Amino acid sequence: MPRNLPYSTRQHALYDKEAEVREIADLFSQAALKTQPWHTETVTRFVERSVMDFQTLLKWLEELESAENWDGEAISDVSYGLAKLHQNLVTNLREVEDNHKYQKYHADCINFIGQHLNKPNQYLIKVANSQILKMEEAYEKVVEELAQNVSIGQRLDQKQNVWEEYREVRRQLKQMKDRLWEVEAHEERLVELDDWREELGHWTSKNMQELCGKIDKQNGKIMKYTRLDLDLRWNVVDRDLKKLQLLRVQTLLTWISEQPVGSRPHWLCEELKDHLVDACREYSRMEDSACEGTGWVGVERNSDYDLVLEMAYSKIRASLARVKYGRIENKRHTRELEIYREWVE
Repeated sequence: MPRNLPYSTRQHALYDKEAEVREIADLFSQAALKTQPWHTETVTRFVERSVMDFQTLLKWLEELESAENWDGEAISDVSYGLAKLHQNLVTNLREVEDNHKYQKYHADCINFIGQHLNKPNQYLIKVANSQILKMEEAYEKVVEELAQNVSIGQRLDQKQNVWEEYREVRRQLKQMKDRLWEVEAHEERLVELDDWREELGHWTSKNMQELCGKIDKQNGKIMKYTRLDLDLRWNVVDRDLKKLQLLRVQTLLTWISEQPVGSRPHWLCEELKDHLVDACREYSRMEDSACEGTGWVGVERNSDYDLVLEMAYSKIRASLARVKYGRIENKRHTRELEIYREWVE
């Protein structure tokens, strides 16, 4: 910032800065402005103290210029301080307002995506909400630092990059949000037949709770297997995995068949319901056929059915995933278009 400007130029620049600072002080003294969500008591303290410091330096400048012998170096320093205080006030007020709007925008976006996904414990949603809290903390930290009651010299020496930490948190959140916009595709790749259990407000019954309990117990058993078990006891592990798949197919079939029409999620259309019921029943019939053989130690499983059953299970997963998350994504995009249309109109 130039410190030694010609007198006339410096005076005109100073008049502009003084007028802008006075305008800001007047705005923040009006009760109407307090309806703005970013206009907090902390921000008001920052404005009042900055205006007070600016007026103090302005008084010093008048005293220096009215002196019989001008101290050019002192006048230049005070003029520089006035310009610095003006810049600090205007720039940070703009940052306060813009960053508050950014926070609300990102929070609304995450909430919007979460509402349509309807999985409050989905890990990307949870991480993004945690990042929102970090961004809010970083924002409040900066505003508190700006509003501190410090001397004019300390305010002039205040670091220029006070928003650096906040911007870094916001950058990380933006990266997460970019992934969240594709969350349906992510969930589609990882879908299981019982992932409807993660949805808020899903229909259930006593019979369903018993079946889900069996799934959890079987899944817990599988999770305890070690790498050594996979090498030495693969037959046992494979048998438990097939049992888990059968439990999930049976649970999905029961959930779809017993659920009242009015309790169905929007993605479970009649066509998908009929397809899943037929596919699940066919899977159960093939599983029964695979276990019809008997041996020396009781029922023996016919391994010839394993590949067919695996392919059938994959097809059930794929059809459920594509229709479910396709309909969820379409519904979200439809709502987005409605919002954009409201903005335009």
